[in-house]
Amino acid sequence: FSTDHFARIFKNSVGQSPAAYVQSRRVERAAERLLTTSDSLDAIAADCGLGNRFYLSRVFNRKMGVPPAAYRKQGMV
Repeated sequence: FSTDHFARIFKNSVGQSPAAYVQSRRVERAAERLLTTSDSLDAIAADCGLGNRFYLSRVFNRKMGVPPAAYRKQGMV
């Protein structure tokens, strides 16, 4: 497959682009780590492939509707 063809097939199957899917899975993993560990936001961001805590916060807040620290504090599921 070409890159464009793969992206089209993927989006038709999954409902989102490959990049959006990967980012979504990274945020889901970060959310899980926020609830199950006491790791710092920097460590979670690095381990989940989200660069740093600032990028993690921006992406997490956009997807989950709440900043990572508040998500952890509230224990949201």
